[in-house]
Formats: sequence, structure tokens, C-alpha cells
Amino acid sequence: MKKHAILKTSMLAGAMAASVTVAQAATVNVDLGPNGAGTYVGTGAAPDAGTIWNNVSFAASGVSITVPTAEVTGLVDSTGVATGMGFRLESISPSTSTTQFRSFGNGGTTDLQGDRLFSRNGALGTVVISGLDDAKTYDIYLYTAGFNTNYTIGGITKNADASSTSNGTFVEGEDYVLFSGISSTSNEISIGVQDGVGALDSFGVLSGFQVVSVPEPSSTVMIGAGLAFLGLRRKRHA
Repeated sequence: MKKHAILKTSMLAGAMAASVTVAQAATVNVDLGPNGAGTYVGTGAAPDAGTIWNNVSFAASGVSITVPTAEVTGLVDSTGVATGMGFRLESISPSTSTTQFRSFGNGGTTDLQGDRLFSRNGALGTVVISGLDDAKTYDIYLYTAGFNTNYTIGGITKNADASSTSNGTFVEGEDYVLFSGISSTSNEISIGVQDGVGALDSFGVLSGFQVVSVPEPSSTVMIGAGLAFLGLRRKRHA
């Protein structure tokens, strides 16, 4: 009887653990570049096997982009499923004719780091990701290409020095930075993009980004599993 009770307890504990992990992470990938640039197909640095990227452009290569832009909507996740997530280019500071956001691309490149969005002459560009859930946390991957760039979220700044070449292998601190466990405020997260510390740099580059959402375990599932476990304990001691 004791062994049988232990087995039932173990099985229930396993079911509880499985219930907690039912909520899977979803990843939204965005490839930024000018009009006419190709779309990257493949995986990024995020631990996600999906290969679908949203290709987003705001203007032709080398043309200044007026901010704030309209909200980009209709983003799909890495498997092609529609999401409520969007984003926009919010601001540039200082805002002059020589600092506005622009984009650049090598023809119809399909390389994630072969095209890019960038702020100029040391200006701070702000990108806002929208349509998020304040009850969740997010891991955010931000990619540079060719230029040392600082990225800031919530007062924390991280640097990607662009010291590696684009070869399909992404190195943290070189090709990209990672902000882990970020919460949204009013369903949005603001990202600062600015020239880094490289001697030859004057551009703050964002060639793409990944947003990985990991929902909290459902309170309903947790409560239900807990009550079932309590019921089993009572039965064992009756």
C-alpha cells in the first residue's frame, strides 16, 4: 500500500510539473532593412527552431525616416502564427536632418546582418515594441551589423562591438546583445539604439531583433494541481 501511494504521488507530481510547463515560449523575429531587401530565413541566437522572420522596411536605402512612424502590425511568430505584437520607430534625439533614422541594404540580401536600420551621428534612436502582455516577461535579442552599437532598456545599457563578421554564427557581445526577463509597461518596451564606443563609428545599428515571450504558469492549473495533491495526501492518511 505504501509503495502504491508513493507511486501515485510521484505520478501526480509529474503531472503537476507537466502542467506547469504547458505554456510554451513564443518567438517573434524581425528583419530590418530598406525597401526591396530580401527576408532572412533561418534561426537566430534565441533558442527557437522556427525560421520565419517578419521583413520590415520604412524607406528606400539611404532615405531619412520621419518619426514617429506608423505602428507596424500583423507580426507573426517564428512558426507563422499571427500575434498581437507590433513596433514603431518612436523618436530620434537630437532630431536634425543629419541624425534621422535611415536604412541600408546590399541589394536583395537575405542575410540578417546584410541590411539594417541605423541612427546617425551619435543620435539616440528609440524603438518601441508594442502589443505585449504585462503579466509576462520577455527575452529580447538585438542585432547589430558592422558598427559598434549600444542598446538600452530600462536604464541598462549593453554593447555589441560588431567585431565578428556575419557568417551565420551569432556571438553575444559581438553580433547581438540579450536582455533577459524584461517586463513591459502599458504593454510596451522601449529600446534605445545609439552609436557605441568604436573609434570609427557614428551609427547606432539595429539589423533585426527577436522577442521571446515566456508566460507565467497558469494560476488555475497550479491551484487545481495543488488541490488534487492535497486530496491524495488526505486519502493516504485517512
